[in-house]
Amino acid sequence: MASFARGALKPVSLAFSKESGSAAAATAGTRTPLVILHGLFGSKSNWKSLQKQFARQLERDVYALDLRNHGESPHTPFNPGYFYAEMAADVAAFVRAQGIESYDLMGHSMGGKAAALLALVQPERMRRLVMVDIAPVSYRDMGKFVLYANEMARVQQAGVRSRQEADKMLQETVPELSVRQFLLTNLVSSPPSVEYKIRVNLEALKPGVEEARGWPVALPTGESLVPFDQPALFVCGKRDRYIRPEHHPIIRSLFPSPQTEIVDVDAGHWVHAEQPVIFMDEVSRFLTTS
Repeated sequence: MASFARGALKPVSLAFSKESGSAAAATAGTRTPLVILHGLFGSKSNWKSLQKQFARQLERDVYALDLRNHGESPHTPFNPGYFYAEMAADVAAFVRAQGIESYDLMGHSMGGKAAALLALVQPERMRRLVMVDIAPVSYRDMGKFVLYANEMARVQQAGVRSRQEADKMLQETVPELSVRQFLLTNLVSSPPSVEYKIRVNLEALKPGVEEARGWPVALPTGESLVPFDQPALFVCGKRDRYIRPEHHPIIRSLFPSPQTEIVDVDAGHWVHAEQPVIFMDEVSRFLTTS
């Protein structure tokens, strides 16, 4: 067991939502909870509909978390070199605090990398891992996300007074309606102020985009990553190619279980939002296969 348990990292208490499965399954304690981690600039609210569906279909408790500096979770300063380690440590602390003995973990994009790091460092309670359109590799370009961070900062500085005003600003550089809607889930008002604010911690996340692009080959405290022997599912959005054929050997080396799968879906990076039915079917099948 590595640094997460030894206190080298200082976890924060994460905001979360919980959807319960059937009362009978919950009482019997026979169903492994599912924990969901969102992507960069996302939040637990992005998963609300699918969270309910998974709870109902899998008949188990499903937790959706706000990672640090996102949603309703605490804001912390940017800590160079610790971007994913801190997130993984937070999730490990959450699982312990909830008294969860065994769980399945699913993460999208940035949340997927945090999930993978936790699996490779502290796998003791993790039964299965689901990675949504991300690989445990460093990427050359995070240009879109740099743009998104800059545009949200511009909206913040403008002191907009409505979502329509913010959306109009974003249209200039973010033409995709679905992306603008995703970014604007971070726009919140705090009466009595009439101005809207961006709730993600841009001071930490703007410099953090570069680390989000990367992948740690070891923890900041020096420990190496150990292959995760339990089954893992990688759900790929074919259109955006975040998981490419050249990534497959790396995936297989870190997640060597014979039950590890790599599945292509005809979608972009937000696979779960673009193809929710296919996504639900693939993940549910994987989590319920003995």
